[in-house]
Amino acid sequence: MAVVISQPRRVNTTGPVLAAVCCLGLLLFLIAATIVLSLIPVYLSRRNGNRAQPYVGPVRQVQYKLPGTNYPNGPLTQAQLAYIIAQYQTSINNHGSTGKSTISSPGASVSTTTSKITYPIGTPVHQRSIILTIIDAIVTVPLSDYTVLTTSTSTTTAITATTTPTSSAAVVGYAPTSTGCSGSPVIVPATALYPDEATWLQSRAPIAETSLRAWLTKIGLSASDYNASTVVPRVGLTTSGGGYRALLIGAGVIQAMDGRETLGSPLAGLLQGITYQTGTSGGAWLLTSFAANNYPTISSLRDSLWIQRFKYFLILPNPDKLDYQAVAIAQILAKKNAGFKVTVADVWSRDLAFQLLQAPNGGANVTFDSITSTDAFKAFSLPFPMVTAILYRTGTCVPPLNSSIIEFTPYAMGSWDTGIKAFTPIKYVGTSYMNGQLPSNGQCVLGYDNAGFVLGTSSFLFNEVECRILPNGTLAFDNDSGNQTNGIITAINAVLQGILNKQEGLTTDDVLSANYPNPFQGSAQTPGVSSLQNLNMVDGGETSQNVPFWPLIQTVRGVDVIIANDNSADTSGNFPNGTQIFTTYQQAQLVNIPFPVIPNADTFVSQGLNVNPTFFGCNQTGVPLVIYLPNTNITFQSGLATFTPTYSEDTTRGMILNGFNVATRSNNTAWSRCLACAIARRKGGLYTATTSAECAEKKKLQFYRVSKPNLLDGCRYIYIDMGTNIGVQIRKLYEPHLYKNAPVLHLFKELFANSSTEVCSIGFEANPLHDNYLKEFESYCLKRGWRVKIFTSTAVSITNGQVTFYTEPGNEVNNQWGASLEAGRKKTKIVVPSIDIISWIRDTVLDRKLPSGNLTSKIMMKSDIEGHDSTVLANLILSGVYCSIDLIYGEHLTNEFVNGVALFQKYSQSCKTKLIRMDDESFYQTRLPFTYPQSTT
Repeated sequence: MAVVISQPRRVNTTGPVLAAVCCLGLLLFLIAATIVLSLIPVYLSRRNGNRAQPYVGPVRQVQYKLPGTNYPNGPLTQAQLAYIIAQYQTSINNHGSTGKSTISSPGASVSTTTSKITYPIGTPVHQRSIILTIIDAIVTVPLSDYTVLTTSTSTTTAITATTTPTSSAAVVGYAPTSTGCSGSPVIVPATALYPDEATWLQSRAPIAETSLRAWLTKIGLSASDYNASTVVPRVGLTTSGGGYRALLIGAGVIQAMDGRETLGSPLAGLLQGITYQTGTSGGAWLLTSFAANNYPTISSLRDSLWIQRFKYFLILPNPDKLDYQAVAIAQILAKKNAGFKVTVADVWSRDLAFQLLQAPNGGANVTFDSITSTDAFKAFSLPFPMVTAILYRTGTCVPPLNSSIIEFTPYAMGSWDTGIKAFTPIKYVGTSYMNGQLPSNGQCVLGYDNAGFVLGTSSFLFNEVECRILPNGTLAFDNDSGNQTNGIITAINAVLQGILNKQEGLTTDDVLSANYPNPFQGSAQTPGVSSLQNLNMVDGGETSQNVPFWPLIQTVRGVDVIIANDNSADTSGNFPNGTQIFTTYQQAQLVNIPFPVIPNADTFVSQGLNVNPTFFGCNQTGVPLVIYLPNTNITFQSGLATFTPTYSEDTTRGMILNGFNVATRSNNTAWSRCLACAIARRKGGLYTATTSAECAEKKKLQFYRVSKPNLLDGCRYIYIDMGTNIGVQIRKLYEPHLYKNAPVLHLFKELFANSSTEVCSIGFEANPLHDNYLKEFESYCLKRGWRVKIFTSTAVSITNGQVTFYTEPGNEVNNQWGASLEAGRKKTKIVVPSIDIISWIRDTVLDRKLPSGNLTSKIMMKSDIEGHDSTVLANLILSGVYCSIDLIYGEHLTNEFVNGVALFQKYSQSCKTKLIRMDDESFYQTRLPFTYPQSTT
């Protein structure tokens, strides 16, 4: 059961905010008589639920020219501009800062004599800076200090680069160092809590319990509301990704719960009672800025750091003092010169660090391990921080949904997922191990866990650029070239070849991810990654788990209650719609991790769960109670795009205040008591909403039961027959001896082996002529012990409603096999209900509970809906459901359609669905008698 708290919203959304992020291509099948592949733009406004797909279709190409190539006349593209700068830097390297070589091009000029690069006046300042930063940091070899000055004239903007050496103090810290090891660090299997975490928790647990009891008492709960003599629940807090939007709304939630703040919040003190805290992407920015800066209050961070830094674009934190770029460049080059690979992620991380860390030089000396030295951590007074990222496999521009989730804590880095299930000391990340052990006389690497690099890893999504790189080396764009982020992506791609040429052993996958030397290489304990030299990681929300529940639902941590702040941009207005938490529920089901039942996005929105706080798991035992706090407009228009480049002081304050009100419901005391009731009662395993008047009053609570029975619960295998006619194909599955040599039998054997009795079959038939026979057939199957359900007089469609269907009177001898959704001669028009097959598969097939045990599951589908197959299957592809089905066969599939799907699967790589054009019409006229075994009649 989910409990939804409703409250009038004070600010209404006036219109969708266009996403200011990368426009990536999604495969769209347009069906007429044939199918055509073309492009629709997908705006990835930080976890919108639509996963990036390789770009296929008409493109506007940006050709990357080699150095020395003559450019065409006209305005320079960003790619051409990037190469001009690259040539300039090469000239400096070859001839020195006083060299005489001059490189020029229509619309721009570069002189090594004056060290001046002249850009067209229309080139935006943030694009100039991005290009300089990326190319200088990764392509240029020598350590140089670049002081970037901007002056405007009526025609040009000049950027001057000097070669003054950077001070060593500014550089020291970011580059990892090798040193002797203290003790013997080893790889630890993920069978229990990491030893250091377990030790810390022994001291933290009683303090958190005392703090939580104090808050419950402050709220006004009496002994009847909770058993004061028992252990109180263990609580976790998680903040989603979503760039600055997530950081600021999440900051408001923390501010509302922090007992050190003096804002009169009824939730003040709850934060001190929370044991664990997680963040990913923008949520990782928040958590790392909070923890690595010695756990100041949010009010302090806002006033002393964020307001000043967030006024300016990420790449240019302070236009009055741009020499931070020189420091960042020198730091990255120092890391490369120390023998470590650097990628675009290093540039991204350094820029973020200068915005989010207060320590000098962008927190170059601040490591994730150094959080253990902060006062609050040593005093066990605040939650244990954990940041997530995704393991990025070679050859996949976007990671598949089941990719390993990598966890960073102040003590360890690793994963709970199959194939890794191990952790390494985070202090020594970057160290080379052999078979899980440090080699004799081996050196340990320190400093690779730079806090800025960790938060940059968790938010690094530029691997999605690879989806747009075509085989000929050009970059595909949609027609919306005005998007600000296209400039970032163009600049990054423009220098990919330069990066690859400068660093041996780097692939495009390496460059477009955060690169970590693999501590699990050669370890038999970690078969999934033991063969990898490096672990490449990307944004923690790229597998549609943008709310990082995963560390909190590991049973060894014993978390009873999870407060989840979702700031995802699932909708065009940059608000969540439940997609992220639903994905976590699905993935948890697959690996038998307890998690409450979550409805799909359509239900989520229709029930208002996306705009109100909701309790999930109220009537379930053995699962954590999830208290879901979605971002919504309360006192501020909070649906800002993920890559909104700048935040004024008013916007920063307004967003944090809105997050405060998301958590407190505008200081609503009834809500705070209800929240306290839920937390206090959870340790007993079953929440009851009758412990206080506030929680029981039906005017304040709306109950929604999501754990409704599923007719396919317990089914290992699924067979879906769309257009079943009289059910012959289903009967072939269970009684193959009656249909010898039927073509479909080998497909059944291929997918289900000899386990047909473990298959649950679902049939859909629109023709009412077959209703009575199909009902008799369904009854026959159930009596034989076969789980069969037939939806009679029901047309398969992509919407719920009614459709016009045409029967075929006079052709009963062939069971009216020509009846269809298409009109024709000698056909009679009727109206029948239609079913949204995509939502049905999501809710019933994919959301079913599998039998206990580690069993494989297979899904097979027959599509015979008389010419509308392409429409339904194309929409299955666009929805993401298609790739959850193992095998699909059907009659009405054209060559164009089959070839188009093959192209889609070639580029998607993670989609393994087998599509077969086959029409098994054997025995189609045969209505064999129903023969019951003696025991069932």
